[in-house]
Amino acid sequence: MIKLKPILSCMLILLIVTYSFSYISFASLETNVKQIEEEIIDESNLEPEWLNPNNETVDDQSINLARNRGEGRSLLGSYQGLTYYSQADSRWANKLYTSTNNSSQTMKSSGCGPTAAAIVVSSSIGSILPSTMADLFVRNGYRTPNNGTAWSAFPFVANYFAFNNYQYTTSFNDAIDFLRKGYYVIVSCGNGLFTTNGHYVVLIGINGNNLLIYDTYMYHGKFDIPSRKGKVSISGNTIYCTVENFRKYANYRAFWCYSNNRGDNSANSNNGNNSTSSKKYSSGTYQVATKNLPLRIRKGPGTNYKIAGRLSKGSRVSINYTNGNWGHLSNNKGWICLDYCKKVNGNTNQNIKYSSGIYRVATHSLPLRIRKGPSTKYKIIGRLKKGRKVTIDYTQNNWGHLSNNAGWICLDYCVKM
Repeated sequence: MIKLKPILSCMLILLIVTYSFSYISFASLETNVKQIEEEIIDESNLEPEWLNPNNETVDDQSINLARNRGEGRSLLGSYQGLTYYSQADSRWANKLYTSTNNSSQTMKSSGCGPTAAAIVVSSSIGSILPSTMADLFVRNGYRTPNNGTAWSAFPFVANYFAFNNYQYTTSFNDAIDFLRKGYYVIVSCGNGLFTTNGHYVVLIGINGNNLLIYDTYMYHGKFDIPSRKGKVSISGNTIYCTVENFRKYANYRAFWCYSNNRGDNSANSNNGNNSTSSKKYSSGTYQVATKNLPLRIRKGPGTNYKIAGRLSKGSRVSINYTNGNWGHLSNNKGWICLDYCKKVNGNTNQNIKYSSGIYRVATHSLPLRIRKGPSTKYKIIGRLKKGRKVTIDYTQNNWGHLSNNAGWICLDYCVKM
């Protein structure tokens, strides 16, 4: 006779173990789902900015404008040039920005208004932190109970820090005109390209048909979601958006335009590049023409940006748009200073004249190809490593014939000794 008690006991233990593992797996899955959902709806946690629902005259909302004009200058540090701030910066992300002692109202969740204002003041007059600007807004009544920063804060900023000129407008075309004159422009945006709620961004310049934008709430992957993908490009802290895309997708509501008090009243096309070059550059093909050292590639249009790579003398690159004397590489690798380059026409360089002599291969990483004839149309018959010295007995345009009759090399990737 089969003994049932041991069998039943084993089955019971097995059921308990199976249930326990199932519960643990489900609990782990539930935690992962919550984490993913929190990342996806990250912007929904931001407090919507006030969209002026009562249609009040914005300039009339600022209190005691004449009395306190210029008083804010005493709060400013030394001028540092074009300055980017993020409301999510760890230095102040968790700082309370509230008029009702609401512990959930922090700089990260609702501080785009004071952050945008700090960018404009710091870039035009003198340095001020977003946290200091936030305290100023709260003290003067520009922090709304539940909808971020009131629009009336921005004419207050113009007066309190004594900007030379200031203009409020709801016309995008007018804002573009001010931007071309060298103004910085704070923009209130609704659900669209920059936010799922209300949000403030800063237009810092314009180059051709591209707006240069500082988004006070930038994070990795923000513009990778389907509704935003392909509508902007990013280099360093700067967002590049065509005028057409901004008009179509930004869902803008209003513009506050501030003169650049440290500027020369010309368009912001040289922001942050630390250069006094007066040359005008345009898109096209350029050749690196440094004397000895390679040309640095930077993450943004200025020497204040990090180095992202290097280009050897003679390297040819394609520039798709410019910012002052800086050119953006079409392969999206970064920016180079065009003061150290020569513009070339077509696929061959007719502007640089080569002659016979000794050359050193100066390719960036890959070896230099030797071809049967003076063009890339000819077959590859060999390669030369970087640093190899060769003798050229005669040239044809930018191609040199090796004296050992081994073929032709492109002299754009070589340095004459």
